[in-house]
Amino acid sequence: GKDVFAGFELFFGILFTIELVLKIFCLRRQFFKECWNLIDLVIVLAWIASSVGDTSLAIDVLLLRLARLARLIRLMRLPSNTPK
Repeated sequence: GKDVFAGFELFFGILFTIELVLKIFCLRRQFFKECWNLIDLVIVLAWIASSVGDTSLAIDVLLLRLARLARLIRLMRLPSNTPK
């Protein structure tokens, strides 16, 4: 179970990091004007810090995982909110 969870965490962490880099590259300064983008940036940076090594974060790991889950749910709801 832990191996599967670790695999999903790595997969989505890399996916969110790529998305974040592309958003920053495309939006440039506009990226920092939206609150959700800043939240995404904090989540991805915290994931990178926790993945790189034995970095002790001031944030509880469970809270970080909950934030990632909320981000994933927001991402899944995004296409349903776009006009047709």
